Amino acid sequence: MAAPVRAAPNNERDPRCSMSLASVRSSRGDSYEVLIAAQWALKMLAGVDIESVGIDSTELDVSGEFVAVDDVVITHKDGTKTYCQCKKNQIDFDSWGVGDLADDLKKTAKQLTRDNQGRVVFFSAVPFGQLQKLKEHSNSFSDNGAFQKSLTSNKSLAPIVSKLTALWSDWIDTGSNTLFNLLQRTSFEVTPSQLSLADQIRRDLGMSVTQAEHVYNALCAHLSRLKSRTSGDPATVNAASALTKEALSQLISKAGAVHTPPRAEADLLQEFKQVSAVGRAWRREIGSRRIPRASLQQLLRHIDNGAKRVLVSDGPGAGKTCLLLSLVDELETHNSRAVIFVQGREFADAASDAERRALGLPSSILDSVARMAEYRPVVVVLDSMDVLSLARDHSSLNYFLTIVDRLPTIERVSVVVACRSFDLRYDRRLERRDWDVTVTLGALDLQTDVMPLLREWNVDASDLDDRLRDILTNPRMLAIFSDVVRCGRIPVATTAQELTEQYLETIVSKDVALGEPALIVLEALGQQMLTRRRLSISPTSANVPQQMKTSLLSSGVIVENAARSIEFGHQTLLDVLAVRAAIRSNISLISFVRVHAATPFLRPTIRSFLFHLRSTDVATFRSQVRAVIDADDIAFHLKRLVAESFAETAPVDDDWRLASYLISRHPKLFQFFYFSTRSAQWFDFFRQNWWPNLIAKKAVEGVDLYGSHLDAWVSTSSREVLEIFLELLRLKWLPRDRAIGIIARSMHHWIDWTAPRLGDVLGALIDSPSAISFQLGRHLAKWVEATGDGDELLWRFITQDITSEDERYRAIGAKLRCGPDRLGPDQEFLKKRIASSETLLNLSIKSVDGWTARALENVGGLGWRTGFINETSYSRSHAHDDMRHVDGGAVLLGAIEYACLNHAAADTAWWRANVNTLLQSSDGGLRYIAILCITKTPETNIPSIQSVLFNQSMLEYGADYEIGRMLNASFHLLRPEVGDKVLAQIMTLHEDRSGEEEGALEWIQRKRRDLLDWTPACLRSPEANAYLNPSRYTQIDASRNDGGIAKQPEGGC
Repeated sequence: MAAPVRAAPNNERDPRCSMSLASVRSSRGDSYEVLIAAQWALKMLAGVDIESVGIDSTELDVSGEFVAVDDVVITHKDGTKTYCQCKKNQIDFDSWGVGDLADDLKKTAKQLTRDNQGRVVFFSAVPFGQLQKLKEHSNSFSDNGAFQKSLTSNKSLAPIVSKLTALWSDWIDTGSNTLFNLLQRTSFEVTPSQLSLADQIRRDLGMSVTQAEHVYNALCAHLSRLKSRTSGDPATVNAASALTKEALSQLISKAGAVHTPPRAEADLLQEFKQVSAVGRAWRREIGSRRIPRASLQQLLRHIDNGAKRVLVSDGPGAGKTCLLLSLVDELETHNSRAVIFVQGREFADAASDAERRALGLPSSILDSVARMAEYRPVVVVLDSMDVLSLARDHSSLNYFLTIVDRLPTIERVSVVVACRSFDLRYDRRLERRDWDVTVTLGALDLQTDVMPLLREWNVDASDLDDRLRDILTNPRMLAIFSDVVRCGRIPVATTAQELTEQYLETIVSKDVALGEPALIVLEALGQQMLTRRRLSISPTSANVPQQMKTSLLSSGVIVENAARSIEFGHQTLLDVLAVRAAIRSNISLISFVRVHAATPFLRPTIRSFLFHLRSTDVATFRSQVRAVIDADDIAFHLKRLVAESFAETAPVDDDWRLASYLISRHPKLFQFFYFSTRSAQWFDFFRQNWWPNLIAKKAVEGVDLYGSHLDAWVSTSSREVLEIFLELLRLKWLPRDRAIGIIARSMHHWIDWTAPRLGDVLGALIDSPSAISFQLGRHLAKWVEATGDGDELLWRFITQDITSEDERYRAIGAKLRCGPDRLGPDQEFLKKRIASSETLLNLSIKSVDGWTARALENVGGLGWRTGFINETSYSRSHAHDDMRHVDGGAVLLGAIEYACLNHAAADTAWWRANVNTLLQSSDGGLRYIAILCITKTPETNIPSIQSVLFNQSMLEYGADYEIGRMLNASFHLLRPEVGDKVLAQIMTLHEDRSGEEEGALEWIQRKRRDLLDWTPACLRSPEANAYLNPSRYTQIDASRNDGGIAKQPEGGC
């Protein structure tokens, strides 16, 4: 036993209390040092000539000795230092005297005499009394002589002068280290209380940074780490010997704050409104309608859910700008958030802050967003990031990427960025960004979005080519189509390139006010923009006649941006017109590529050139593609572009010559091409041309390459892909693991779960050692759920790891492949499946019984708690805590229990045929489940209940609580003579053992009484009541333990 704690007398201080108080005071002193250092850090942030702030300095001073006054050391930019001595307060809050500060004053003199340029500042929350008075007095004089003469007439300062002179006698001399000189370089500052000082620092921070509270906490934490020389969280600013301004700026940034003065909310809203107006004029109607996009609600949900970085991506003309403008409109109708829209395209050619300011974008936009976030959440919407990536000068892209990277670090700020998927794939600066969410717009719905407009325009959709109808699901192409229809012509096109060219012919060539001359001017504009690598051109450089310019602006072919420069109505027009100019001049694709710099700006135009060749002359297309990929002077990224653009066309049989040429001569380019193919037409093309060739040559690596892209087609050509799977499994020369690997990779994207013979493929996968790694259980669960079949295969998967040597129940449970998440995200799948499938239920029961029987062969005996009983609800009802390990055994027995309860409740034929089998099982878990079921449904299970109650072994070695509950639930349903017989049997339990050992009679009698106690009193036989009374309550069994379950009180009839 621990010794009792003696209370300290009233006049005696408890030493433990003294130690605790000393610890508290020490901690407060440390905190005070941190606050003083934080004050200096604020001065450094404000621009005072401070290089660094150190705390508990261990540096050497100019004399080569350790700093004597080391609480806080300030290093100025000119190399001089300020040494701070921090004294939170005097005992009982009295003023400081020389005696109180003797040691610190000696260190001050020592430090000042070592460092002739240094200063020492004392800080405290209480006054410095006579020391402060003497210091103030010395400030009135400019030299030592005048100061010394003044002391002769000031008697009140004589005592303090005497004490200080004596204290500093070792350092005062007649030279530069006089009392006057040391006082001149020493000062005493009284601060508010520690709490008030902290509040003052927070207020001062609020005038310099956003999120002042976060910065204050981060600053104090960082200074504390400096003090203790610990680095803290590796993600934070690395702790060094002192805090520099650069480190302070990093700390502010990592705290999600910005260094900027405060601004009024109204001013910020006005600034947001002005910026958002730049570049907002955009054609959003197709015909007479604005087509709502489901992606808008996705964006709003992601923003509501707190997404910080949202990317909107899709191909050209998919409606990204329209979607973002709709988002801005929606957010502006609510006051709960502030929104700012930045049209990046307008600033693509701006290389400096001054140029961006001239175009309407303040250089302090990041600061403005950070300050607005203190009033309300902010959504920053940035459009046309792809245009910025194509700009000749990368400074604009780098500027906006920095904005995109910084914005999410600010609390309550989300950024939504739009970029073409094509540019994301090719520009590493864009590709390597991490996004919380990526929203892909997808195509318009033909029936709900496109068909109503066609009917409105009196266009019979049945007259349109299937390929044209597919093209019209692109919003830009649909808008072009509407413009052509409005001019009285129904386009006939099979590619987007053809439709765009028909648009130019209709809107420009056939317009009497424009005609062919205008088309030539537009082609020259496109060529000029391509050469200059700009999406806009000044009116002077464009040199378009005014009347022609007016007509082109009216038709929407060209537009004027915020800088009054000329742009095309859509970026794709530049590419088409530049290609037309090249074709007009008889320039081939390879010559076109060679004449221009191999920059990102050229890539969309090369694609347009390729698609033009494809739509006009397929043979020329193939020859010119081959010429480009064979040329040594063409940049690889452009060759890759050509190969991947080839993959976007619809293949014809003759394309196999070009594809096979890529395989043999340019295998790396072929891989870029092959993995870019997506349409079902390409699948059919490769299956017809390449697959037989691979089989004939027994090309293992080729088959592996072919199979690694099958996942692209499992949703569109699932039955055909399945045939390839089956063929892979039949190939004797192909290593089995290769075939399994190909199938497994594709199965991740499988959706056709009712495909014929899919079970054969899944069955082959079960035997693979890597079946778990590719989540085969999920696939099997989906297949079984979709087909209502395959229970034998599912059970084979679940028990695949069980061997004949496994006997321990825990080991078997851990090996079962049905633990949490092994059969997919639906945690209830196995339970529901076993409940609905008698086949799977029978397999499960047979296996569990067999595993236990095998284990008992080596142990002997048939106890109640054998087998998997602890994997059932038995363990929960008898457990002393809520913690329970859940493995495959627990999931399986839980599912069996659930299924049996359902069958018993419905009194199914299966239940009637199997209840006695369960009751006689080798496994205690199965017997427990059977007793639980008949206890819950006694009316339909009387024969089974009687068989249990007449089973001497079950009564003697079964669980008393479960048998008792069954007795209580069913006893009133038994015929009187049967009930009496049961009571008589209970009263003779263990009769053969009552004299075996000392104390045996006591526990045997207790067991009998406990079972009798579950029966209703009014139905007991006189003999049973006599057995229970009068000794019923004479003994209290303190050791009795039913697992924390309270038995229901005795009831009457």
